[in-house]
Amino acid sequence: MKKIRRILALAGVVLILLMYVLTMVFALRKDPSARGLFFGSLAMTIIVPVFLYAMQLAAKAVRPGKSPVVDAVIFDLGRVLVDFPWHEHAESLGLSPEGLAFVENRIYESDLWHSLDEGTVTREEVIRAFAQEAPELEEDIRRYINTIYQCLVPYPYTESWLAALRAKGYRLYILSNWPVGAAEEMRKSGNLDFERFFDGAVWSCDVHLLKPDPRIFRQLLDQYDLSASRCVFIDDREENVAAARELGFAAFRFENYPDAVRTLSSLGVKA
Repeated sequence: MKKIRRILALAGVVLILLMYVLTMVFALRKDPSARGLFFGSLAMTIIVPVFLYAMQLAAKAVRPGKSPVVDAVIFDLGRVLVDFPWHEHAESLGLSPEGLAFVENRIYESDLWHSLDEGTVTREEVIRAFAQEAPELEEDIRRYINTIYQCLVPYPYTESWLAALRAKGYRLYILSNWPVGAAEEMRKSGNLDFERFFDGAVWSCDVHLLKPDPRIFRQLLDQYDLSASRCVFIDDREENVAAARELGFAAFRFENYPDAVRTLSSLGVKA
């Protein structure tokens, strides 16, 4: 579209210059047509810019650009762009009833598990620590933790949503509490292929900070030279959304894809 506008503008300038040159030539030859050519040149001087401006307005109406007040959209991953059916995965492994209960009641929301997101422990260290609590369940614990990242899969809408936002000119970033090794395994399986739509990412395990700590938000802003007031942040946890708002982000909690699209639209972000 920009190339077409440039070509039309150049053609208009050439046409106007040509008419003025012809006017001068006819005037020097005292041709009676010179007067008509002069007024025609004046008319073209007005008509061509008006025509180009009208074309530009029409193009914007047909394909509006990005919001003038939002530069970037920042995504959490889990339960926003990536499904994490950990309970279903645990059930699919054929764990013992005791092992399944341990996973449900002890592992997922434990401080030790969150330390994986913080990048302060390794997966093997976590397995050993839990196995010390329940030595008889070590096999179940090991099988669950060593395969848990296999259930991280993008939602059906993820790629098309990101592609549409990129097509509008928005910069896209990941800001996620993400465990050690998870991104690498997802890349190997192809489940992180949508990463190509992003301009950058801050993974908690790499910077050893967890949302809602304000420092991880500032890390993103500083690393990618962003202004919080021109960013929208989307997360599935209210405490993370509240932390982002405190720092000046436009932020909202993700409930489902259609509602998120409507909320973005209300903020001027259309895709």
